[in-house]
Amino acid sequence: MIQLQYGTTSSLENVAFWSNQYFTGSTLLFTLTSSFAGNESSPTVYINQNNTNATENNGWILFNVSGSDVPSNSGHYEANIYNRVTGSAVVWETATDIWNTIQQQWDEYSAGETAGELLATERVFVTGSDYQEQYKYNTANELAYYAVYNG
Repeated sequence: MIQLQYGTTSSLENVAFWSNQYFTGSTLLFTLTSSFAGNESSPTVYINQNNTNATENNGWILFNVSGSDVPSNSGHYEANIYNRVTGSAVVWETATDIWNTIQQQWDEYSAGETAGELLATERVFVTGSDYQEQYKYNTANELAYYAVYNG
């Protein structure tokens, strides 16, 4: 399980995950989906070290994430970690943007970043701005957080 801490500064946290895929890219798309509310976020991720092995087709990837990019709500999330694909040319027949909203010449227009191959799915515990230690239950084999709501 990955643990992330929300912060108002851009301090970086080191995080590692095991990938069952060989990875040659330099950036990741890291999507977090709240287990409770279903809200999604995509913090910016910077790769520190890629130890995936082409022969064994797996390995560890170490990356940094900024505390200010972590969701502010505490609790459990599911993280899907993808190879980030950026700036591919848009084919006219498959374009989904409305043509009169595009502000560039067509030959200069490219799609934004998209999710490539899924590298891993992980559980994530976020310590957000609403975190209170008294609601955390942590043993050697378990990690739980009880959200308490007024209302």
